[in-house]
Amino acid sequence: MATGFTRQMPRHAFLAVALCIAALHFSAQSEEEEKAKRIGFILEGSFESPEIYRLPEGAAKTILVPFYEWDYGVRNFTQKTWDEKKMNWERFDKTATALADKLAEGVELDVVRNDNEVVEYILIENEDPFLSSILTSGKLLPRVKDMLGDRVHALVVDRNIVYLFPAAGNPIQSYGASLVEDFLAADLPVSLEVFQLDRTGLRAIGELSRNRAVGKE
Repeated sequence: MATGFTRQMPRHAFLAVALCIAALHFSAQSEEEEKAKRIGFILEGSFESPEIYRLPEGAAKTILVPFYEWDYGVRNFTQKTWDEKKMNWERFDKTATALADKLAEGVELDVVRNDNEVVEYILIENEDPFLSSILTSGKLLPRVKDMLGDRVHALVVDRNIVYLFPAAGNPIQSYGASLVEDFLAADLPVSLEVFQLDRTGLRAIGELSRNRAVGKE
């Protein structure tokens, strides 16, 4: 028989449902935030002395350091965080390569030409902390090949500044002094090592100085 009264949910049951919904929302939000965080390589000077790193082929002053994003920027992996995240090089390389490829394909190129419209060099300047990882990407050379040739000299004076020069004729020597000045004025200096990028990959070929821009191959 109808009584005219509506049945109300007990207060404790209402609280339980509300807490359950909040927990699900928090879990989904946390999961989404975690997925949004990126991991990848950042080139650093060897003076940084991180716990975990790799040396690019031929390099003495530049290292490839695994980093991860967090709420206030990026942090390099310590052995503790590497183990806590159950990280290994195979898993890291796969994720880091995908990020480097995405940056290499999308980053803006500032192409500098001479009076004859010949490309002198390409400047890549970007605040993305993982910018320098583009040198590890197989997508970079195909993007600049038509402008710089199939062998490119690269210099990372700062984490956020990458210079690319054609290897033919070694024109980087002409800019030696100004590039050294850029390095000395850098907020996040990396090194003066010059890398060659070609179809075989990336390798260091010398170190820039005021007297000699790049070592012999």
